[in-house]
Amino acid sequence: MKKLLVVSSIYNEEENVEEFVNEIYIQFEKFKKNLNFPLNLELILANNKSKDNSLEKMVSLKKKYSFLRVFDNSGNYGFDISVLNILKNHKGDFILILCSDLEDPPKLGFEMLSELVNNKQLDACLALKRDSGLSILNFFRGIYYVMTSFSTRTILVRGFHGFGAYRPTIISNAIIYAKRANPDIRKSLLWSIVNYKKYRYFKRTRKKGISSYSLINYFQEGINQFINSPSLSSRISLRVAFFSIILLITLMIFFFINYFAKILIFPGGITTILLITLFSSSMNYFLFALNAKQIEKIVLPNTLEIASANEIEE
Repeated sequence: MKKLLVVSSIYNEEENVEEFVNEIYIQFEKFKKNLNFPLNLELILANNKSKDNSLEKMVSLKKKYSFLRVFDNSGNYGFDISVLNILKNHKGDFILILCSDLEDPPKLGFEMLSELVNNKQLDACLALKRDSGLSILNFFRGIYYVMTSFSTRTILVRGFHGFGAYRPTIISNAIIYAKRANPDIRKSLLWSIVNYKKYRYFKRTRKKGISSYSLINYFQEGINQFINSPSLSSRISLRVAFFSIILLITLMIFFFINYFAKILIFPGGITTILLITLFSSSMNYFLFALNAKQIEKIVLPNTLEIASANEIEE
């Protein structure tokens, strides 16, 4: 019997959680009718220290839905760590991750699961939120995706926040990245995925409750993710060192030619001081970048940690 593991985190969703669980149940019943193998559903919700009655509501729902499991986090860890902690300790043959506020449509989640089940070449199906027109927030969001992708050696997919359907190997590899490098659900999953299909959607309008995220929270998260990017120091240092060395070589060539051509006349010692300063700065940046690169190798997972092979049966 195969198992579908559906994972979400709950924070102040007392008004939405029952509708969310019921929607998962309805979509699962429709989904399994088209399968040619038996499949069990396990829905795990982690209460992220909600300040309302979300936990009590979830516990009461367990009496109605036998597939529901509820965990109470020791602290408010945020969505990423809350979900990763569930995935660290629980497994499934297929995994669906989505937010519990119903802004991520469960129906789309099961459409992605259907594609994943039928297409064995896919590692995952990812849901991407569409931006609603031009805005200052979208402008800064674009900068965030470019800069964070640059500084993590993982190409971030615009609009992706974790909502998607995954195979168990992807989750296992994502946990390795989250433990070793950074517990960010998007980076961890994207680092682990090779083949995936994109599904674009417009985020639903929240029916009940208030989002825990404000405009300031988005900026704070962006700054925090950028600062904690595991490859930032080495990537910037290597590029600064590279351009400094190019400038040094260019100036050396210019001063060599200028020595004979007398294009410009410099006071005595200026040329020497300038070249020595630039050379020492380039070497410092280069050595710092090499040190940061070596630290990366300690922090970031290597291929051996995720290597696997399937035995071919005759």
